[in-house]
Amino acid sequence: MSFLSWKPVLDAVSFVIAASGGVTLAARLFKRWQTADIAHVVWAIFSLIGVAFFSAFLVLGYAPLRFWPMTLLGTAFTGLVLYRSADRIRRWRHGQIIRPSRRLNVLIIALYIACLHAGAVTVWTIPPPNPPLASVPIWKPSPGLVNQLAPETGWEGYNFRQPPGFALTMRQNRVLRSVADIYEWDGPIRPDETRAIFVVRIIHPQPGYYPNDNLTELLSQRSEAYSDTHRNYTASGIQFGNLNGLEFSRLHWQGFWPRTRKVDNGLIYLTTIPEAIITITASDAEPYQQTTLPLCEAAALTFHKT
Repeated sequence: MSFLSWKPVLDAVSFVIAASGGVTLAARLFKRWQTADIAHVVWAIFSLIGVAFFSAFLVLGYAPLRFWPMTLLGTAFTGLVLYRSADRIRRWRHGQIIRPSRRLNVLIIALYIACLHAGAVTVWTIPPPNPPLASVPIWKPSPGLVNQLAPETGWEGYNFRQPPGFALTMRQNRVLRSVADIYEWDGPIRPDETRAIFVVRIIHPQPGYYPNDNLTELLSQRSEAYSDTHRNYTASGIQFGNLNGLEFSRLHWQGFWPRTRKVDNGLIYLTTIPEAIITITASDAEPYQQTTLPLCEAAALTFHKT
């Protein structure tokens, strides 16, 4: 089982521990404000900042690599405050007040720090570099499937052939850390309210939002967007290929969508160009995907510069 399948549980545990730690520190600081020395106050403030940053990472679902020093700093101060306050922790046993041992204090702090960083461990994992374009296979669509596609269309200097019978339903620009041109083609709606979806996104992120152009990292982030909305989500391994002179990464995924109560199957193609990220995605419910997804993938494989 992959780490991503455990990530929601680890995030929940980390959030509870971080929140309880922050509340405890705030209460202790308020109660002992007049007796606390300057070091204690500084440690508490920085630890709360660290907890706030980590909680924001969980809410946003994205932790820029440039923030990890602040997270480590906040965690270090949090550990120091907990260790400083641990000597005040007592428990009642047989009518006597027992102080925890120093070893127990260290174990508690280590557990706290481990849980605090569990949700962000994937952020600090350095993905492998993009393979050279000359070393990846050339991807081409099946001629039999290409003949079934609609005529070629073009957007923003790129051309491709859309799946047959699909209609353009959305053309939208979004400004949220990036400017995204989103083009969506939908298949006919079926009696069970399912339909095939084919989407091309050309994203122009603001400087610093995406840490780099690593195809593995960016594709994994896109895959997580589907894992957040689907149960029992699984994804194939990441593949790299030369698609008409552009180096693409791709994966295929599967997951149960509660809205339709059906298992969805989908694909993600992703590449980067100067100052832009291009993603091509498609999905459909079982058993219809056996017919629609091959055509959607053939359409993705016709993508090329004008």
